[in-house]
Amino acid sequence: MELSVRGEKDRRAGSLKSAEATAEVVIAAAEALLKTQSAGSPAKRGWLGRLTGDDPEAAADRARMALAQSHTSLGNAARDRGRLADAERHFQAALELADKLRKPDLARGVALLELGNTGVLQAKYAAAAELLRQAHPLLVKAQGDSYIPLDTYLLGVALGGAEKWDEALDVLQETESEYAGRGLDKGVLDCRQARIDQLLRAGRETEAERLANETIELADRMQLPQYGGQVRFRLASVRRKQGRMDEALQLIGEADRLYGEAGDALHQVQCLIALAEIFTGQERAAEADRQLDRATELAAKIGSPYLTADCLYVRATLRLKTGTRAEGVDLLRRAREMFAAQGRADQARKADAMLDQLKNAQGR
Repeated sequence: MELSVRGEKDRRAGSLKSAEATAEVVIAAAEALLKTQSAGSPAKRGWLGRLTGDDPEAAADRARMALAQSHTSLGNAARDRGRLADAERHFQAALELADKLRKPDLARGVALLELGNTGVLQAKYAAAAELLRQAHPLLVKAQGDSYIPLDTYLLGVALGGAEKWDEALDVLQETESEYAGRGLDKGVLDCRQARIDQLLRAGRETEAERLANETIELADRMQLPQYGGQVRFRLASVRRKQGRMDEALQLIGEADRLYGEAGDALHQVQCLIALAEIFTGQERAAEADRQLDRATELAAKIGSPYLTADCLYVRATLRLKTGTRAEGVDLLRRAREMFAAQGRADQARKADAMLDQLKNAQGR
């Protein structure tokens, strides 16, 4: 049990290899214990209970809990690496183990939460929403006063992905109020940013702009540079929708600076990709390439296959726009393969549509 907790701490600290190695050790030990427990003689099972300080059934329960925690840790590490199918497999294993526990509520709620979170990233929004709805009463019951409404935040994101805008905004507003009541400022900012995203996707740009400006003031007042960067990046998205590219470029530059202060390399890569997209649209190919070179290098440095795939995709659109068709198609196919391997169905379909369009245009 202690090893499985240590593995999760390693993952949160960014030590994915250490977290994975620790989890694998726990799984091997726990599976061996369970195998001995199920196959051993009554005397041997009793000896095992004395060794672990439990009766045999309690020892087996602890082993299953350690297994569930380790599969959750491996699932989180796989998701951090962009391997969503592997993450889903581990979270499903954790869910099946949770169902065998004497007190399954917390472990089952966490597994459902993580499956829902992964489903959001896979753009399986309806399935994710159902998983998160199942997780909610279990987490509330098991965690009591320590409950944090991450599940309802993710539910709001999932509903927005399914284009159920009003329901999504209501859930996010309620979750924001709950975070505010508990004095959890970062939760408030997370909910506000999710609301900005949903308003923007719903075409409600004026509301998105107003909320973004209010949230920038809040993040700056709280002296949270990472959040200040995130909200400026979202306001830049509003400006891009409005065609106000100079303002968008300025906001992205400010966001990049704030991310640098916070040591947030992942979001810095997103800024570089956004700059490349704008420069591509403005036919400033050399500047777009420079941003993508920096983004690709940084994505590799932090080990993010997600961002590497995004860089490939934007580079493909740049090559296609500047007339280098063969290279553009090759890059697009490589990006499409990475999207599919990562379980990013929406992005893979988008790449497929572009490839079909190019094929049809060539045939004419």
